[in-house]
Amino acid sequence: MTTPTHDTFLVCGTVRSGSSMSMRILEASGIPAIHDKRKHLGRPRAREHNPNGYYETSNPAAKISHAAGHCLKMLRLPNAEKIPKDGRYKILLTKRDTMESGRSWLKMMEIQNPTEAAVLGIAKKFSTNWQKIHDIVTALPNAEVLIFDYNKAQADPEKAFQLIEEFTGNKICRELAKQKKLIDKSLYRSM
Repeated sequence: MTTPTHDTFLVCGTVRSGSSMSMRILEASGIPAIHDKRKHLGRPRAREHNPNGYYETSNPAAKISHAAGHCLKMLRLPNAEKIPKDGRYKILLTKRDTMESGRSWLKMMEIQNPTEAAVLGIAKKFSTNWQKIHDIVTALPNAEVLIFDYNKAQADPEKAFQLIEEFTGNKICRELAKQKKLIDKSLYRSM
């Protein structure tokens, strides 16, 4: 059952942290997603890395004022900094092991055989940026924040669905979740 809401649902986090998966789960719970319908935003080979689409939109900060009752991806630090202090937000802050995110990002960027130092450098940047995003969204006066752990969702999809249901107040049809492969372990990317 879908409960109408006036809250704006935002998915925040760093790249390769499960944000597209989170958007798909929110959408399956009955919250319409605002995103460019072009699944891959002109990215070459994007289908290989995110075959279900990125769920992104150009200039998401400009769309936030019209996003009540919808979900919108506000990925990366510059977008988190643009979340207005007014409005009512429910924020899914996606989190993933940063070494995995780093490896996944390097693989997506088609960097062959990166050194551990390169992975560690990316992981440190992701970790620093995630902490800054966390500090911004948890300081918003009218926001409820759920840290949504990608690794835990992969390990226990049922628990992940329950967390989203509690957060949104909406149910997720488990049969639909299976059909749509909302948490698709075959897409798990780590070199």
